[in-house]
This record gives sequence, C-alpha cells and structure tokens, in this order.
Amino acid sequence: MPRSESSHYWARAGGVSAASLVLSIPFSTFATLLTTIALAGCWLATASWRSVLRQWQAHPALRCLVLLFGLFVLGLCHPAVPSGEALQMLGKYRELLLTVLLWPFWQHPRYRHWAILAFVVASLATLMGSYVKAAWIAYALPPDLALLTEPTFKNRITHNLLIAFLAFYALQRILDAPRQRAGWGLVLGLSLYNIFFMVSGRTGQILVLLLIVWFAIRRLSPRRALYTIVLVGVGFTGYLYSPHATRMLEGITQTQHYFHERPETQTSMGQRLTFWRHSWQLLAEQPLFGHGTGGFAAAYRREVGSDELATHNPHNEYLMIAVQLGWPGLLLFLALLGNLYREAQRLPETQRCLGEGVTLALAFNSLVNSSWLDHTESHWFATMITLWIFTPVADSPAYNIEEDE
Repeated sequence: MPRSESSHYWARAGGVSAASLVLSIPFSTFATLLTTIALAGCWLATASWRSVLRQWQAHPALRCLVLLFGLFVLGLCHPAVPSGEALQMLGKYRELLLTVLLWPFWQHPRYRHWAILAFVVASLATLMGSYVKAAWIAYALPPDLALLTEPTFKNRITHNLLIAFLAFYALQRILDAPRQRAGWGLVLGLSLYNIFFMVSGRTGQILVLLLIVWFAIRRLSPRRALYTIVLVGVGFTGYLYSPHATRMLEGITQTQHYFHERPETQTSMGQRLTFWRHSWQLLAEQPLFGHGTGGFAAAYRREVGSDELATHNPHNEYLMIAVQLGWPGLLLFLALLGNLYREAQRLPETQRCLGEGVTLALAFNSLVNSSWLDHTESHWFATMITLWIFTPVADSPAYNIEEDE
C-alpha cells in the first residue's frame, strides 16, 4: 500500500475510533478503554505526535491540561506515598492527555461531523434508555424495590450531567434550526422531565438550570433573557413544593443543619461538607507541594484518625487536586477553567455558547464531584472540551449534524 494511502487509511480509522469513543462513553467502560487504545494506535500510525507543538502553541487551555498532568507526574516523587498507590492515581488522571489524541483527527470536518453525530446519538440513547428502564421498573419490579431503583445505566449524578448538557444542546438547535424546532423541543421537554421527575440527581438539576440561564444571557435578547430567567425561577420554586423535590429539600436541610446546629456527618451533604473541611486543613498542612500523587487517602485517614470516617475521594475536584499537588495544582486547575472560557470567546456564536457550557459544567460539577477522577465524567469532559473548544472555527455553524448547503 502506498504511503499516502496508508496514511489516509489510518487517519480514517482514527476518525472512526474518536467517534466510537464518544459513542461508548455513556454505556461501557470496557468499550471506552478499547476505543481509546485504538485511537492511540491511530495517533501513532499517522505520526500525529508531530502536531503536539502546534496544539501547545494554539491552545493555552491544552497547555494547562498537559502541565497539570505533569504536576501529577512530579507528585510521584513524594516520599510518603507508596509507588503503587501513586501510579494508580496517576492512571486515573490520564484523561487529561486525551485531548492531545483527539485534536488531530477533529481538525478534519468530516471526522468532526462524525463525532458530533456520535454525541447526539449517545445522548439521545441515554435519554430514551432511561425511559425504557423506567417502564421496565414500573411493570417488572415490586413497588418497594421500584422506589429504590433509578432509571439510569450510570449513577444518577453522571446521568443527569449528560442529560443536562443534552438539554443545553437542544436549546441551541431550537434557536438555530427552525425546521427542527419541534423535534428538539420534544428532546428538551423529555430531558427536563427526566432530570427533575425521574432521576434524583441534584447536581444535574442545578446544572441544567444554570445552563438554561446561561443560554438566555448569551443567546437571547435582554427582554427574552429576562422572561426566561423569571420563568426558570418560578418553575423551580414550584418544583420545590412538589413531592419530586424530596432530595433537593433534603440537601438544603442537611446543609442548614450542618452550619447552624450540630454537624451531621452521616447525611449526604454532611459527609461532603466534612470531607471539604478536612481537605482544607490538609491543604493548609502542605500548601506548596501537597501530599503527593495518590496521597489523599492516607493523609485524610491520618487527619480524621479513624478508618470509619476515612474517604478516598472528597467529592470535590478542586480539593482533590489541591490536597495532592498543593496550591500550584489548584491554581493551574483554575487557570484551565479560565483559559477554556477565554478560548471559547474566539468561536462562532453557537459553538462559543456550547464551549462556555462545557466550561460551566466542568466548573460546577467539580464543586461537588471529582470530574477528572471519575471514569465516565473524565472521558466525557475531555471529549467535549476537544469537540466544542479545541476545534477549527472555519466550519461554522460548527455543531450542525446535517450537511450545510
């Protein structure tokens, strides 16, 4: 096979692998691993490593991702952390480098088009799969067991993150594709109903409200934006008085009790707030170099003095990074968020709003979860950052899934 044909073959295989990765993330950890390995092989076969310097120069946010992974590598040198635990933790943050593998293939409009189509298909399949599972729960399980079973294929936090961004994407399509407005309006309605009335993930419920408000501010006229924000406020207030808002109200009550009465460490919010309080104390102990890559669990166990109260994860990415890498790691993560937002400003209007939405989702989700530590979330954020921010602005409108005339 001639060299040019071979290169074209591997580039096409890379485009297929990248799209397959996007498609597999919501459903299968094993399939995600296989497609990532295939993508890495295509990246090497096409000599895409030669584009790393160009990526480094073009994207300050990508530099932050690579440098943050570099700090985790330096954190392996911490003497207090066993090498096995340190390497295991480093492996969990390897998705920080996934953007480097994806970027060369998504410079090609066709392969990027495949990836966007894969995102839409995967998101819609996640949504409709939830409805199918809800029907199965209702008809196949006893009532007492059905009440305890979530209609999701991932955990409720992950599920609502994916569906919240699907709702945000649907809003863009409703505004920009009049002929598809009815279909995407249905997707928006099904997504909101799924998030608020079927799956009790509080993070996604708050996130979708933030994304709707952000969409209104960035894409609508001031008067329509005001109407939308008021409608969101009224709707959410009414939701809080419904029986479906039990977990949301529990979270509010638990937080109030934690700060104003005696701290309840056994509740969901009480545990999180306790994790955060001790994590800040650990950061104060080692502000410059942190406790090392993989050093969070041992440091936290020592801080609380009990295995029963110990945790491997503070459910806060800012603090997870800060405890391990110190203030340099935390500041670099904040710089990543700032640069993602800044890079989004250079994009066409719709793509800019989607890029800002990804940044907002990462910033908010990281407050209450470990976005880069969790498998599905880390792959999802890496692909969405690359797809909506680290991509060419020439093929505008960038998010279209149909061919432009």
